[in-house]
Amino acid sequence: MCTSICLLTNLNLMRTLTFFTVWITCLALGCGEKKTESELTFDLKGKSHLYLINHTNDSLDLRIRDNAIWPEKNYYDVKVLAPKVTQLEIRKTQGRNDFYLSVEGETYNLYAYPGSRDTVIISGAKSGDLVVDFAGDLQVVNQFLKQKSTHFGAYHSDREGRSKFMIDGSKALEDIYAYNDSITAVQKTFLNTHQSSIPNWYVQFELKRLDYLNTWYKVNALIYRTKTLKQEGVSSELIAAPYKGLLILKKELLGNRDYMSFLDQYITHQIEFEAVDAQPFKTRKEELAYRLSVIEKRLKGEVKEAYLTRELSQYIDRGILYDSAWLAKVNNPKYSDFIGGVKSYYLKEH
Repeated sequence: MCTSICLLTNLNLMRTLTFFTVWITCLALGCGEKKTESELTFDLKGKSHLYLINHTNDSLDLRIRDNAIWPEKNYYDVKVLAPKVTQLEIRKTQGRNDFYLSVEGETYNLYAYPGSRDTVIISGAKSGDLVVDFAGDLQVVNQFLKQKSTHFGAYHSDREGRSKFMIDGSKALEDIYAYNDSITAVQKTFLNTHQSSIPNWYVQFELKRLDYLNTWYKVNALIYRTKTLKQEGVSSELIAAPYKGLLILKKELLGNRDYMSFLDQYITHQIEFEAVDAQPFKTRKEELAYRLSVIEKRLKGEVKEAYLTRELSQYIDRGILYDSAWLAKVNNPKYSDFIGGVKSYYLKEH
């Protein structure tokens, strides 16, 4: 009897301490504040705050996979979280994006936007079952993503199977398009089914993101089939089909990894299938200069400025040959100043 009472008392105490810890953290972080759409846009210098709370008696192996957009690169932060420790991670967060957190080999898909402040609470025991809970600005979104991962059996279910299907040379391009559409439709259905429990801004943003992710995979398949596998006879209808009903310029999606990747494929698509003035390039510099000219022709406004900034920061970061005069193509001071910072950090004197 005493054992049962003691266990119940300890359990209630742990819950109370967890609630108190999260409450104190939220006071410090300002959790629960409602954000307007304008506050959720991207920021080249944006950061987010992530508190990691280990309530277990074990040291936990953590792995955070992030995606920077300007310049684009993936990187991993591997660390050990000591028992009974709270640790703050200040992450580079330029736009509304998901990222992956692995706890003892179990991967979770989390979400962040510039200025977001969130908490991951880990309880249980490494020898048994670890329990991962969330608090903060994006608590309900992260809970939804966890639920979605459980439902589909994969933390990246919106991408699962697409690449494997694409490289199957026996599949017709029409079948690849249809397969990608089917995955997107299932993802949207799941999202709409749970829309009452998640913020409307997230639902609307995610519906758009899924469309651009879907198009990216279709265009990637098209380019792979025609340029890598050298398939001929692809109709003009199939070449244009991925973009049907889709707006190219979506300022509100700037900073999202999938939209920026979509723009990259769109420019490549324009060069490969639509350009009528392309000539054989004698040098890599000529090829890059032509790509920049296509960007200037096909994109407009802030989308053009942002994408040019991304493209040029890539050249600098990766040490690709480029002409410093190209930097003048970016007119918005916000973006030109950012490129100047990338240049001063990465570029070495030759």
